Amino acid sequence: PNQRYWVGNNSNKDWNNNNNWSDVSGGQAGASYPVSTDAVFFDNGGTGDLILNVNIDVKQITIASNFSKTIQQNGKIMLIGVNGFTMNGGTFLGDNANITVNGPFTLTGGTFRSTSKKLTIVGNYLHSTGTFTHNSGQVSFTTTNTISGKTIFNNLTLEPSVVDAEFTLSATD
Repeated sequence: PNQRYWVGNNSNKDWNNNNNWSDVSGGQAGASYPVSTDAVFFDNGGTGDLILNVNIDVKQITIASNFSKTIQQNGKIMLIGVNGFTMNGGTFLGDNANITVNGPFTLTGGTFRSTSKKLTIVGNYLHSTGTFTHNSGQVSFTTTNTISGKTIFNNLTLEPSVVDAEFTLSATD
């Protein structure tokens, strides 16, 4: 996949503005905005917030511990591919549209407020540090998963996609 780095600076907070994206961290703006084959990164190379203005479909999203801004779902559908969603910093504000992560979901820092609709996670779930807020939405796991970490889910569903699926749940203080 191609790599796309958020370099937005608050002059325009839109996803589909090429001036907000680079192919290297902190690099020259003007790379095409991310599509389904792209891995997306948010780090200190971007100095502005992001407000989704279109539905998105990407290979992965990684939010670095040095990203201190906010990403707002803004009612847009999010489809994240097999490389998954990793959040180590910053703030993600889910809204009222579905989010599907077709890979692992890892929360090791920052603040993640889920959607008020449905968050579907196909891969493993790990929450070691950071904050997960359920936003009164549904969280659905759909394949063999390890669900690890102390998390309060509002409406948890286990929807196995294969007959012999196993779900392992664990939490530690």
